[in-house]
Amino acid sequence: MKPEIDCLGSGRSICFLGALNVEMIRRFVQRRPGRWVAPRQGRYLSSLKAKFMVDTDLEPTADQPQAIDAASEYLKGNNFTLLKGATGTGKTFVMAHTIARTKKPTLILSHNKTLAAQLARELRSFLPNSAVELFISYYDSFQPEAYNPKSGTYIAKLATVNKEIDALRHRATKALVEREDVVIVASVSCIYGLGLPKEYLQSVKHFEVGQAITMEEIVAQVQELMYEMVRTPLDLKQACFYSTGSDEISVWPPYLSAPTRIALEHGTIRSIQALDTREFHGNTQLAFPDAGSVSTNDKKLVLYPARHHVTPESRREEAATRIRAEMEHRVEELIREGQGDAAERLRTRTTEDMKMLEELGFCAGVENYSRHLALRNEGDPPDTLITFYNEAFGANKWLLIVDESHVALPQLCAMYRGDRKRKETLVSHGFRLPSALDNRPLKESEFWDKIESALFVSATPSKKELAMSKHRIVEMAIRPTGVMDPKIEIAKTENQLEQVVREIGDRAERDERTLVMAITKRDAEDLAEYLQSRGVKAAYLHSGLKIVQRSEVISRLQRADIDCIVGVNLLREGIDLPEVSLVCIMDADKQGFLRSKSSLLQMVGRAARHVNGTAIFFAEKTSPAMRECIAETDVRRGKQLRYLLENDLQPTSARSREVASIFEMEKENRTEGEVDGMDWEAVSRVLEEHMQRKKASKDDNLTLSGNTTDGDEDKSSPRYMPAHLANLKNQVKSLPVKTGVYMWKSGSGEDAEILYIGKAKNLRSRVSSYLRETAVTARGTRLAAMLIRARSIDVVVTPGGERDALLLEADLIKKHRPLYNVLLRDSRYYPFIVITEKTDKQLPKLMTSVRSDLEGARYFGPFTSPAALRRVMELLEAALNLRHLRFQLRFGGESVEGEYLDAVAMAARILEGDALGVARELFQLGREQSARIVLAIDKTGLDGDENARSWRRVQENAKAARELSQLLDIPKIPRRIEAFDVSHFYGQYTVASRVVFLDGEPARHLYRSYKLEQVNDDFSSINKAVSKRLKSKEQLPDLMIIDGGKGQLSAAVNAIKDAGNVDELRVCAIAKQEEEIFVPGQLKSLDTNIESAAMLLVRHVRDESHRHAISKMRNARGRDVFREDSKFSAQSKQSVES
Repeated sequence: MKPEIDCLGSGRSICFLGALNVEMIRRFVQRRPGRWVAPRQGRYLSSLKAKFMVDTDLEPTADQPQAIDAASEYLKGNNFTLLKGATGTGKTFVMAHTIARTKKPTLILSHNKTLAAQLARELRSFLPNSAVELFISYYDSFQPEAYNPKSGTYIAKLATVNKEIDALRHRATKALVEREDVVIVASVSCIYGLGLPKEYLQSVKHFEVGQAITMEEIVAQVQELMYEMVRTPLDLKQACFYSTGSDEISVWPPYLSAPTRIALEHGTIRSIQALDTREFHGNTQLAFPDAGSVSTNDKKLVLYPARHHVTPESRREEAATRIRAEMEHRVEELIREGQGDAAERLRTRTTEDMKMLEELGFCAGVENYSRHLALRNEGDPPDTLITFYNEAFGANKWLLIVDESHVALPQLCAMYRGDRKRKETLVSHGFRLPSALDNRPLKESEFWDKIESALFVSATPSKKELAMSKHRIVEMAIRPTGVMDPKIEIAKTENQLEQVVREIGDRAERDERTLVMAITKRDAEDLAEYLQSRGVKAAYLHSGLKIVQRSEVISRLQRADIDCIVGVNLLREGIDLPEVSLVCIMDADKQGFLRSKSSLLQMVGRAARHVNGTAIFFAEKTSPAMRECIAETDVRRGKQLRYLLENDLQPTSARSREVASIFEMEKENRTEGEVDGMDWEAVSRVLEEHMQRKKASKDDNLTLSGNTTDGDEDKSSPRYMPAHLANLKNQVKSLPVKTGVYMWKSGSGEDAEILYIGKAKNLRSRVSSYLRETAVTARGTRLAAMLIRARSIDVVVTPGGERDALLLEADLIKKHRPLYNVLLRDSRYYPFIVITEKTDKQLPKLMTSVRSDLEGARYFGPFTSPAALRRVMELLEAALNLRHLRFQLRFGGESVEGEYLDAVAMAARILEGDALGVARELFQLGREQSARIVLAIDKTGLDGDENARSWRRVQENAKAARELSQLLDIPKIPRRIEAFDVSHFYGQYTVASRVVFLDGEPARHLYRSYKLEQVNDDFSSINKAVSKRLKSKEQLPDLMIIDGGKGQLSAAVNAIKDAGNVDELRVCAIAKQEEEIFVPGQLKSLDTNIESAAMLLVRHVRDESHRHAISKMRNARGRDVFREDSKFSAQSKQSVES
């Protein structure tokens, strides 16, 4: 007999499985609009029945009825089935009916965010009474942690999280917890780790009116759920809470549209109230009227964690023990393998992470310890969204639908392999523990082991779906509208741009739209810009745009704000655009994935919803993929024509249905009167109430810790500042008001740990900002923890200004690896502007690169500020019309080749410092606007002092290199300069140094030193050093500088002759006393100006080689100074002992 319980006197009953605690049920029953939910024993909250019901005016027609019947029948036996439907046949509609027939909770896998959002919106319109949610990656930008052994480059993880998408993810998991009629549309991110489902549920907190509880207990429980405390109500946002003192707390769950206020009275909850979002400043762009938010006044609040990754403190202790044990074992392995540096790196990093975990509960890259935090065994798969499904409903009680399976399934395979290869490199070089390999997506086999029933949906299925479905195939070729597949035309590339403009114009006159498909993002942007210059209302769309921006571009096309979208790959599958009657495919005959048969069929299908649908392939020849695409289209058109004739039907274009992101869909459901902007009257009111509460709290001595007596300092108050921070404020007063680097340290001695390193234009102002009363708690948890440990501050003033401060900061962080520095632990290579060499097959290019080994290229830089680099490139392209010229060349405009070469030559002159001459020429050509841009570059460089310094440094280096080439009569400007010097200690410890400068800047990662045997003179030492250098396979320098006079120069020249590089290598020597420069073949020194830019550069390179040689010699001598067999050991010991 199944026990039943009346839902709080409503007269409705809910049936439960197994014996249940009735009091627990009464406590956790929650009212939702139109639904009652309650918990099942040992499992998730769930409703009694799944209410999957298609609610729409549309009726299944054409191939849809038989497709719905066949798919539903196949899926009854937990089979894998394929729905092969041509574009526009209504596959989404069939999917909705199939879900309603099977009545199973469903996960729909989509291959990109834009289509996932569109699909979720369509399914909500078909299944309005079900919980249709979206679960996609919440990163706006993401750069994974990586290491390149060849260059020695370590790249730290950098990511920005979209709070709106994170809120949608929380809604999705919450729906799984509370409902059975769930449909979640997910991207491939659903196969990545999603915390621990059981711990997530066990962490849920429950509050109800009349409950006896103190404010301290509520705050502790909310903080346990990882909600962040803010200081004012205006700072309140999702995943945060704000407390007024001892009587009220406002919590804003990430899955609700508004915060909820809990009010206490005499240690009991007096009320639970949902606040009006207009009282706040619009931190969120989402509104969730049906997301389970409490009504204006309610008696209960069920609070879920602010993050999916929940780890109990007891488990963290056990995890820390496991991590340390693995670290010790791995360090021993690395030492045995002879990787001492990697072992030390791993020990240091893991120890630092453990400190962070123990102090704060998290650390940078905490996901790499997920195996230990979850107490999993090696190789066990992570818990994912699929784990939530299996735990909630059982492995065979839910349905998987793979939309556009021909694209989505390969993603499942690629995710694991790509992640594994990258992490194996990190592990083998001591950047991560081997357990980091288990922080991964599911393997393909692990994914399918969890799936019992699946429906593949595609217009162009691959062999994989055909094999997995075992011939259970449901085909759809006839559209309900009767529209046939588009006609395909082939056009030559000659004058293709003119034809594209003409075709778009013809469609626009008929109120129809056009899609143009390019090969690359750059082509799409350039083509859109070209079309705009021709008066066409066009925009581009590619993966570089955020999901909201992509949806807005598509909406503009539907509203006729634009007539054309130029895209790359996002306009292939799934986009429903009935207004589009023409698809133009550029470079249709190219070989590769973007122009394969499947890709061409999908692109042609974008015009399959319009009766005038046409596709034009621009190509020089007919490729095999084009022939196959045309053949299959002809077969479909034949079937469709027969259907129309047999049923005497007239084709009609599909109805337009605006494509919007899930965000736009949520905005449509907002309550009347809600606004996105800031309500200043409400802001003033909230601030006034806040100040009144604050004053009342102060007057009554009410704090989170309870009452305080007069004279006692309340350490829980935001005003309280620990004594050590007060001492630091006194230290700050003596800091200089200059540019430099500051270091927070754990003590005042030399051995004190460096906690954090930063740079500042004004050291005193920047450091004092950390210690302001509002800043101590307002800063992030990481820096707040740093301030708790900080005891002293050291500063280094950089006379060279902000640029030198930036470089010094990076060097110090790499050297000391402070615990609280996160972003600058990588080996940084600064970018250059590069002009490649013109060849018979390729024109020169103006581009940016961190590489410095492109043969024949000219380099300008480096730029320490990426913003400066981008600004220079933007100004150059705007002044010289480079981008437009490149585009015309790309699409057959050979007539502009000469103009393009002239523009590149002008860009090189500007970068070399001849901006004034270029501007003069542009004025003479009548291009006044371009000349003004060039003059602006020359005069002000860039916006901001740091950018301007970087730009001026580039110009100075270019000028010095140009003068040096003239002084030494070198045919090309020396970009790579190498310098050699020798140092020894009374004939012992002889070391030769080689330093490398690239475009006037030291490339320290290329420095080398050569340990030489006892040599009688400097001449022989230089000869041997140069000989060793020339035996290596490194790129030869444009210029070699020898520290010394004619004797050292002759020794170097002999070494060069012996190596056979006489004609390829230029060499000179600089003597210290008179700063004279000697070149081979001349007895006298060159006539030089010691203060010229060229001489300053030569002296700078020479001094750096001298410094490097002395440093290496001292290191060698220091290692031997206490050895018994050292000639100087006894003398050294005696002097030390004395």
